[in-house]
Amino acid sequence: FFFLVSGIPVIYSFSSEILKKRDFAAYIASNTNYPLIQVCTAMDMIVVPPLYKDHAIKKYFLNAYESDVSCILFDDVGPTYKPYEMLKCYLKKKPEGKKLLVIGTTSTR
Repeated sequence: FFFLVSGIPVIYSFSSEILKKRDFAAYIASNTNYPLIQVCTAMDMIVVPPLYKDHAIKKYFLNAYESDVSCILFDDVGPTYKPYEMLKCYLKKKPEGKKLLVIGTTSTR
């Protein structure tokens, strides 16, 4: 799926085959030629206590907004961490003059 949230392009890929969706997302991110590409995986979030997951995701956005053009790849969004509500919140607060591409992959609907 491709959609815009507050003018930010968001790509959300669903597939039951983990490698295909991950490869697809990595291909898109690497071909943007953006100076900053961050990857947040489910494994990164497993070690974060539930109360701090919001802060951990916020950190990705704050780092991204330090660059004029950046990309964040949220890989395997699902039961381990559900950043959808947090993503909507942070996407609405985009600083002026900054360009951000958000890519998310999931194996759950």
